[in-house]
Amino acid sequence: MNRHPRLLPLLLLVALLGATATACGGGDDSAGATTPATTAADPRAGYFGEEQSAALNPALTALVEADRTWVADGDACNDTATRLFEAGATPRKAIACHLRLTTAMRDASRDVRVAARGVEGDFRAECVAELGRYRATVTRMAAAWQRTLDLWNAYGRGEAGAGDRITAAGQRAQDLTRAFLDEGEAGKALTVACYTAADRAEADAG
Repeated sequence: MNRHPRLLPLLLLVALLGATATACGGGDDSAGATTPATTAADPRAGYFGEEQSAALNPALTALVEADRTWVADGDACNDTATRLFEAGATPRKAIACHLRLTTAMRDASRDVRVAARGVEGDFRAECVAELGRYRATVTRMAAAWQRTLDLWNAYGRGEAGAGDRITAAGQRAQDLTRAFLDEGEAGKALTVACYTAADRAEADAG
């Protein structure tokens, strides 16, 4: 069964409408109209737009793909490591697959953190607050994967006690990732606060 029925944990792949036009008054020149120019209020002011979606979505897509590989290859990786250990391989060689998978998750989660920190704009207060919480969430997730990778590397170098801490660190990283991808509360809250209702409806319909 597919663990990720949605491509992304957020509704950020918004099929945005064309750029909001500035409504200007002024009649037909040939008629000599002199109506003063007026500018309609931008309904997207304070909300995310195409620029913010473009900043976040590539990193989110990469995280989902890295997680799919982690889930798909995890059991085989454990089996390979066990077989290599039993054959007398060094710890570094035996855990090569763990290093590969964990590095991919560290890189992907780190890139989401960097992308979230790079989102800029003059947003409404609700969006600013949720963006701050979202950044904190992805920062914790990225830090957990970094911690797990550090412990795998320490284990590969033969540092005493590293192996005893890997399981707990890895479980925390996985729990944070499952909460982010499968439950998606941080992303849902960000989407509601930072996208217009029209954009959300269009994303759902698409």
